[in-house]
Amino acid sequence: MRKLIMILLSILLVVTLVACSNVPIPPPQGITVNDIDFEKVDGNSLTDAQIKMIEKNKVDKGYSYWQEDKAFYIVIFAGEQPTGGYAFDVKSVEDNEGKTNILVELTPPKDMATRVLTYPYTIIKAEGITDNFNIVDTNGEVYKLIRSDL
Repeated sequence: MRKLIMILLSILLVVTLVACSNVPIPPPQGITVNDIDFEKVDGNSLTDAQIKMIEKNKVDKGYSYWQEDKAFYIVIFAGEQPTGGYAFDVKSVEDNEGKTNILVELTPPKDMATRVLTYPYTIIKAEGITDNFNIVDTNGEVYKLIRSDL
């Protein structure tokens, strides 16, 4: 009986020593989020086809895009607004594990504005992203893809 207890204690000691060894535990893998540099695109550099696509789609809230070489050009439409004076800006572009998150902000006019329907939009150019876009405004409203025929 004494031998059995000694064998069990020896096994317990070996298991304890193996479990407490200095085997490194890998750090937990987190989600990788990268801020992406982008530039605002001047409408004067667009082709006639691109301008036509913007004119056709600007009434609706959403986005369209096209790719040239390694860069994506994203046109984000705020849709119809009741007055002039709205500011529409991209606040950030992030790559989050293969998804391109874009945050936009539509700011209403601070003072009296012209009572005319307007269609604010903005165009950005970014590289190092995918076309798996998630575009949301600062109020949490999601912008849907508007197909473009370029």
